[in-house]
Amino acid sequence: MRILTDFAEDAAPDETTGVHALPLDYKPMKDYVQKARDVVAFEREGACVHCGEALESGHGLHALCPLEGCTAMGHLDCWSRHGLAGDGDGNLIPDLCTCVACGGEVRWSDMVRELSLRIRGEKEVTQLLRKRKERKKKTAKADEVDD
Repeated sequence: MRILTDFAEDAAPDETTGVHALPLDYKPMKDYVQKARDVVAFEREGACVHCGEALESGHGLHALCPLEGCTAMGHLDCWSRHGLAGDGDGNLIPDLCTCVACGGEVRWSDMVRELSLRIRGEKEVTQLLRKRKERKKKTAKADEVDD
């Protein structure tokens, strides 16, 4: 059994570790969410990277490889079967799998988090990808008032 450690074993006393170090928003996956939105918005899903069947845009659970530069997409159950192939531990879902397109190691939790956000969290996706307006104008006006 493979154990993933997302914590620092020798953390300094002032460093936050464990559950307190987990991000409470989706900012760490902003680029991945943007990549998925672009693929889906332009209907570039193509065929499942595992079984080769066409991915019908807007229908089904289609997970996207989270690795930079890779746009491999496939049925969620195909990703699962691929990730569990040869797993003798009796797991129901994989922890890690290898993307057949780019060869990189993919964390199952990252794919499912993005897929869930894409399907159920349009409001959160819009907020995450919203362009922030510059604050120079407000700061300049505040400086003028102070003078």
